Amino acid sequence: MQKKTKKYFKQNYEEIKLEISIKENELPIQIASDIHLEMFETKESIPKNLIIAKAKILGLLGDIGLINNELLEYFLREISEKFEIIFFIAGNHEFYNHNAESILTYEEQLGKLERICSSFSNVYFLDNKSVKLTVKKEDCGDQVIRFLGTTLWSYIPDNLANQIENCLNDYSLIFKNKFEPITPKDTKSWFDENVNWIISEYILSKKNKESQVVVLSHHTPTLEGTSPIEEIGDIQHAFSSNLDSLLDREKTNISCWCCGHTHLKFDFMRNGTRVVSNPRGYYWETERSNYSPEFIIKIKI
Repeated sequence: MQKKTKKYFKQNYEEIKLEISIKENELPIQIASDIHLEMFETKESIPKNLIIAKAKILGLLGDIGLINNELLEYFLREISEKFEIIFFIAGNHEFYNHNAESILTYEEQLGKLERICSSFSNVYFLDNKSVKLTVKKEDCGDQVIRFLGTTLWSYIPDNLANQIENCLNDYSLIFKNKFEPITPKDTKSWFDENVNWIISEYILSKKNKESQVVVLSHHTPTLEGTSPIEEIGDIQHAFSSNLDSLLDREKTNISCWCCGHTHLKFDFMRNGTRVVSNPRGYYWETERSNYSPEFIIKIKI
């Protein structure tokens, strides 16, 4: 499995070049995560106002819907008509198999999600992929913002591996082959690859003297302030990792890190880097998630 994962990592190591024009000195970006379309039975039952377009760019930050479910493609078709650019980040739920008779492996799911997203001209599946976005404004020179997209699988300490494997559906519903589900060893390997890729990208951004880096991930980059710790305790390591050393704009050029996964809304600064989420979560979590269908962040240009 590790060899296949590395192969996929290399295949996805690429850069997309896009342009966008703005009138103000800020670039609005709308973000949403944890829509969980699998909770709806039909297309008709999906609320029309899940996302209300308020910006040109939308970041969908994982757990939007199951790859092996027609509702995801339907939703992307509807939402793609409302935005100029959509960045799609896979969560963990995207890869779930609920039908034992039609299991798709992790790599097969990645390939299918790439095909679904690429069927829309403005939807970009970012799995260890960067976007070099040139921002054009009439009264000043062009600026380049580098967007980094990755699931950012979490780092699970060895002493918690068995506990988390037994608690999390990831390790029974995501498959490395047709017969074996993934293990914490697999996700830890993916975490290492995700982080190494992020580091290589921010180094490249600084070398190219780009204005800033914006990271889009599903799992969160810090253990502090991103999980309802009083409810989940050590299980937070399945959702979040200690990457506080990367949350330092002067060092990494990362101005903003947008994420999801924990169904907890947060928005705070860490060493010059903004860490922010806008998860919808399940219907019984509305008070905690405090989801907004119109939530935008503004990147200063």
